[in-house]
Amino acid sequence: MSPNIGQIGEDIAATYLKNRKYRICTRNYFVRYAEVDIIADDNGTLVFIEVKTRVGSLYGKPYDAVSQKKIKKIYMAGLLYSSGRKIVAPMRIDVISIELESNFHLKSLFHMRNIEV
Repeated sequence: MSPNIGQIGEDIAATYLKNRKYRICTRNYFVRYAEVDIIADDNGTLVFIEVKTRVGSLYGKPYDAVSQKKIKKIYMAGLLYSSGRKIVAPMRIDVISIELESNFHLKSLFHMRNIEV
């Protein structure tokens, strides 16, 4: 079974962050009403990261899908995460927006014998 688009985007984001010296604390942190895709340490700042991934631009840019409601949920989840671990550090919320190239192979769309010249 292949990973879904969201999982692919989160893997790309995690690699991106590691390459920029972030330390990944956890991925897919769930609390009762929210999920944070990636929680990372950026040089002493605790970062709660929402990853949005899209193939194509039919529905706009990936970051356009991050609503105020979602940000509030991430904020609450972040408070629960940090207080439960007794972490006292600066905190912020980031969004990583990933656009995947879409490729299509339309096999046998036209049969040679059916084309009139």
